[in-house]
Amino acid sequence: MTIAFYLDQARKKNLYCRLSDGSAQIAFPLGYTVEADRWDRDWQETTPEDPHFLTLGSFRSYLDRRYHELCGLAVPVATVLATLKHEAQTWIATSGLDGIAQALFDDQNSSRQLPAYTAFLRAFEAYSGHSPADYTAHPKGSLVGFRTRDGFEFDLDTYAGLSGRLADWFEQRDLEAIGIQT
Repeated sequence: MTIAFYLDQARKKNLYCRLSDGSAQIAFPLGYTVEADRWDRDWQETTPEDPHFLTLGSFRSYLDRRYHELCGLAVPVATVLATLKHEAQTWIATSGLDGIAQALFDDQNSSRQLPAYTAFLRAFEAYSGHSPADYTAHPKGSLVGFRTRDGFEFDLDTYAGLSGRLADWFEQRDLEAIGIQT
């Protein structure tokens, strides 16, 4: 399966996703506007400066993993692509690309017993005094990053998240990461 992101310049919310496999193809809007200076034409993806760069990378990985799960059940390719589109549109319907970020964060971190994505948002609002209109949030693995309107950036982490990352680093024998973080 090929997963491609592209911009439709005729639309305000211009980011789209196209899934294709052989002659089967499906495309859908992601409900997000990419600024021209945050789009890499060569790689056909957002630049790392875009707040949803990591979300789109996680979404691409999710689509690939889910595609192989469904194909393993002997589901026809056209049905697989339609299912992936439906799942994405369900997440997008509530809050655009943020809905995808929330669903993927919760899915990826549920085994580590991390709080839900919305719990991170509520904690940030409670302790910072910011309202949802005053910041943007984006998942970063097992933590959530926040950027306020006035340009400040924060990362909200948990003991469970840090413990999980530390366990991963030990398992991978990533001595550099262990040294930096401890």
